[in-house]
Amino acid sequence: LTANSGGYYWGVYKPKLAGKFFVRTRCVNHDTASRVAVLTVTGTIPPSTVFLASTTSTRDSGLFERIGPVFKQNCPEYVLKATFVGSGAAIALGGTGDADVLLTHSPTAEVDFMNGIVAGAPSAYRGLRRYKVMYNDFVLVGPKTNPAGVGASVPATQAFQSIATAGSTFWSRNDNSGTNTKEKEIWALIGNPQTGQTWYKASGTMGMAQALAAANDASTGGYTLSDRATWLNAGALGIVKNLMVVNSGDARYFNQYSVIEVRGARNAEGSQDFSNWIRSPEVQELIRTYGEYTYPGQVMFVPNAGSY
Repeated sequence: LTANSGGYYWGVYKPKLAGKFFVRTRCVNHDTASRVAVLTVTGTIPPSTVFLASTTSTRDSGLFERIGPVFKQNCPEYVLKATFVGSGAAIALGGTGDADVLLTHSPTAEVDFMNGIVAGAPSAYRGLRRYKVMYNDFVLVGPKTNPAGVGASVPATQAFQSIATAGSTFWSRNDNSGTNTKEKEIWALIGNPQTGQTWYKASGTMGMAQALAAANDASTGGYTLSDRATWLNAGALGIVKNLMVVNSGDARYFNQYSVIEVRGARNAEGSQDFSNWIRSPEVQELIRTYGEYTYPGQVMFVPNAGSY
């Protein structure tokens, strides 16, 4: 039985292997102190696991390192188990029911998932609710010598064409991630001149940090597309010393992140509560201020929680 009191959702929970009833609270108002007081009086229950499948950029940018512990503080009734993969792989985990909630940045694939389609085929699970969380942009990075002569403020299509014309090395993540999807979208707009070319490195799959490392390497260096937050964090870690942003600012580089609750998730409450939590004013402010002191004048992420 449930009742609503002061914004909290209360219920009776009975563990299968225990003979006691416990009062249970849900992560709604993010008031940890109040809930700890309640649990101290009434007993404790084993926290339930929420399986999150997230794009690698939330990890490689350092954002999750900041907000993950806050979820644990705000929502102690859950254990959050996060898997960081490309957005395509994250959505696939949702499609098989192996993730309760998704954090991705691949709009077309997300819309497909809401309609029960993953990688062009029907999926066992689909999205239940999808919301905006934050955005940033993509940047084209390459050697400081800029051998392809890419213009800093030319359209993205022109920048990519310059690389193709020069036959300069380009490292593709080749993993159906949000970044890889955006890269392929731009190549397609200019007729896919990279197809079958030796300068286009797309064998195997790579995470964003791996692609940046390959582009930075003195022996394999070249160009790649990155989300801005991961690029800035890689710079702070000193792993992209041979690279610079060669092109940015085109509207095509817009990069929206979404949270998706999986319909029929094993932990449906946890899925909904994580979605509510990451869109709450407190966490949106954490996202807004992330990196403002480490990277003055740079924007890592812009919070924009809302409906589509």
